[in-house]
Amino acid sequence: AQILPLFMRLTALSPDPLPEAERDARFIGVGVLPRGRRFSCFHEDHLVEAQALYEALFEAKDFSDFITLAKQARDIVIEGLFAFALSGVVLHRDDCK
Repeated sequence: AQILPLFMRLTALSPDPLPEAERDARFIGVGVLPRGRRFSCFHEDHLVEAQALYEALFEAKDFSDFITLAKQARDIVIEGLFAFALSGVVLHRDDCK
């Protein structure tokens, strides 16, 4: 019940990302691409950022930490990239099953 809301209204988010000073330190290499653009896993720079986001979310210490990171990431990265990376993490984390 905590994961589904992360996918809702992704295209209605603010184009302004979360300021770097407010971001978790684990988001190194995440949020480089400007928000509001289309995501494609066939663009190498998009895939590199998606992998960095996937790793940050997947390595969260527990489910609560994962949700906190995901909520932050939602306000940092391209909307489609967020959905792509989060979907992969949800499929592979044991505490998301």
